[in-house]
Amino acid sequence: MKELRFLLSLEQGRRRWILGGLALALLAAGDSVGLVATAGWLITASALAGAAGAALEIFAPGALVRAFAVTRTLARYGERLVLHEAVFRIMARLRRRVFAGMAAAPWARLITQRRSLSLTRMLADVETLENVHAGVLAPWLAATGATLLLALAAALLLPAPFALLALLLAVLLTLACLLVSRVDRPHHLRTELRRDRARRQLLELLEAHRELFFADPGDRQTRNWLRRDHDLTQAGLRQNLRAALGEAGIQLITAALLICAVLAAAVVVDAEAGNAPWLVLFVLGLLAAAGLWSGLPEAWHNLAGIGAATRRLRRETAEAGTAKTGAKEATGRQAPTASGWTLEGVTLRRGVAEAPLLRDFHLELAPGETLCITGSTGCGKTSLVEMLCGLLTPVAGSVRLDGEEVSELSESRRFTRVAVLPQETTLLSASLADNLRLGNPRADEESLRQALTTTGLGHLADRLDQWVGLNGRDLSGGEARRVALIRAVLTPSAALILDEPFRGLDADHRARVLDWVLANRNGRTLILVSHEVPDGWKPDRALHLQGPPAPA
Repeated sequence: MKELRFLLSLEQGRRRWILGGLALALLAAGDSVGLVATAGWLITASALAGAAGAALEIFAPGALVRAFAVTRTLARYGERLVLHEAVFRIMARLRRRVFAGMAAAPWARLITQRRSLSLTRMLADVETLENVHAGVLAPWLAATGATLLLALAAALLLPAPFALLALLLAVLLTLACLLVSRVDRPHHLRTELRRDRARRQLLELLEAHRELFFADPGDRQTRNWLRRDHDLTQAGLRQNLRAALGEAGIQLITAALLICAVLAAAVVVDAEAGNAPWLVLFVLGLLAAAGLWSGLPEAWHNLAGIGAATRRLRRETAEAGTAKTGAKEATGRQAPTASGWTLEGVTLRRGVAEAPLLRDFHLELAPGETLCITGSTGCGKTSLVEMLCGLLTPVAGSVRLDGEEVSELSESRRFTRVAVLPQETTLLSASLADNLRLGNPRADEESLRQALTTTGLGHLADRLDQWVGLNGRDLSGGEARRVALIRAVLTPSAALILDEPFRGLDADHRARVLDWVLANRNGRTLILVSHEVPDGWKPDRALHLQGPPAPA
């Protein structure tokens, strides 16, 4: 039921379009059955009238045949326009909701997700739901509706058994589709899990290909993956076989009911030959209705995948609501102009078996102070920064931000107060201005140009609309680093943490960037992480980390 409510929630604002598309699909299906049935009646009635030498008024039935043909064409075209337009807009909204949900996920969860796998899964799930309305719902409703209309016509024009045959067609074929979906469900989910596992293992093999070249000269890992891929191919063939068997079942049920209809018609014609045109109308109409059910088992065997995709997307989009709640909570409180930290008795380690990076560590950083954290590679500088941001939890001790335990603050509240430049430079595939405004959408172009010029990127000041490419591939390493630094500094916050902000810069550019950072600190608490204190800067506090002792 939760999955159904989620699917219905996607239709908000487009439900009339969906209903209109379904109505047009039903009209097109009814016209298809009516066209074949009416044409059969007209041909049979004309033949009987000619054999008896009687007159037959053919203009009204002929006009009805032409009306069915024209209406069917218009309804099919209109159904594709209306339904597909609604589906495209629904999927566009869904993609935004899924992205917002994934972006709002906790940091600890995001770093455990492989970006390529998450993106592939998200795109595949959205594409799966694209087929719900146009590929499953509309064809089934159209086939069911047209068959029930045929049953109604049979009940009005023919003996009761003929209407019962049409009802049996709708009921039995729906049950057959449900059976196909039910039987295929566990196999489909198991194959889907194995396919995800194979995709993940393939990425791991590609990432480790250099190591495997020397460590696995017999290509054992590659052969294992190829064997799993072969098993997946066989599972796909078996899945196609089950879908084909479902389609064969549909055809057998249809053939059995058509034979029953023909036999019943023969009995009625023997008793009363005048009913022959109406009997032909029913038999041909039943044949046309059965044609509408063709292909539905193949669509319904994907219901297991649709259900799984819906459950995953519902979880992803639920994160967006949590993020909005956290954002309201963060904006509802008055943020301090500067933030301070208090660390008492902190012990921090990266792994269970590793020596602690920090042991019984104490630190008092008042709001508005500047702190420079130095130390050699691997001494724990970045780990300390992550702990200050609440991204790492200490083994012992307490970490308080403005008097509140960091672990008890939501990520929205934490990063409303703290702007961070991490070690990894990440730029979006967007314009230079978009990347600079990521932390502060209200920043005007003049301030962006001034920041670029002051930090030695004056040649980019007049190219704010330039597309920088994914992760800044159109920029040099030093240029991308300074763009990320400007973005962090321009972010309105009470504290600013810069982890290795001068990496890839020469001495002249380091000095220019440092002067710009200090000029735009605006009284905020500043924590700068570097291998050594930058020349010409005297921070309020300096902290040199020794790191864990070297193993004996």
